[in-house]
Amino acid sequence: MLLSVSAAFNRAAGELGIALIVGGNIFAQTRVLTTSIAVENNLGQFAFALAYATILMIIIITVTLVITLIERWKQKEETLKINYKWLLHKLGG
Repeated sequence: MLLSVSAAFNRAAGELGIALIVGGNIFAQTRVLTTSIAVENNLGQFAFALAYATILMIIIITVTLVITLIERWKQKEETLKINYKWLLHKLGG
């Protein structure tokens, strides 16, 4: 389940069109990172665009890493439950 959420998040983070529709681009009021990257790039402010892109990548990598760690933790927890049940069964408990 979390893998699906992670894939959807990563897909949505890269979409500029939907960001413009949902987030808007009202000057000095609303702007999302993907919109800011495109605007700064169009204005020739490549350093700002690169800085925004770096921030976006850090956010995406962090969220993906957290979701992956949660998934692994849940898998280990489930494996421990199964091993515990198997051990109790073998010991006659």
